[in-house]
Amino acid sequence: MGETGCGKTSLITFFCKNVLQDRLEVFNIHAGITTKMIIERMESYKMIANYGLNEKQNLWIFFDEFNTSENLGLICEILTERKLLGESLPENMIFLAACNPYKLRSKKIKFDENVGIKRSNARSRVAQNMLLYTVHPLPENVIESVWDFGALTDND
Repeated sequence: MGETGCGKTSLITFFCKNVLQDRLEVFNIHAGITTKMIIERMESYKMIANYGLNEKQNLWIFFDEFNTSENLGLICEILTERKLLGESLPENMIFLAACNPYKLRSKKIKFDENVGIKRSNARSRVAQNMLLYTVHPLPENVIESVWDFGALTDND
């Protein structure tokens, strides 16, 4: 877990490619990712794991910003149980994920009701934008594995 830009993806990319010399696939998660998209992507990753690596390599799957999706349950099944819809995934697939913190904005944003998309409920627009990131709460079984990567300072 860590704020955008603090180096989570860069660290994982360097580690997998340069230190382990394994294959890395980054799955960028966002609010538009559907269950079908996750299943299709995982099926393609299974093909790579089964037929596209040498016998000593692993396939690392990195779910970036996974708590921005409403499909958190499916992603957590993959991460914690190593299963996709109840079916076991290949042993040479290794899963990592990064999530954004649940953090309130430090300053309130003033909205001009004459700018942008009109909404029927202006209050819901203000409430949605009080968070620095749009995130979903993490399940308990995932929280146990979270390492707080920290935040960037002004000097960083």
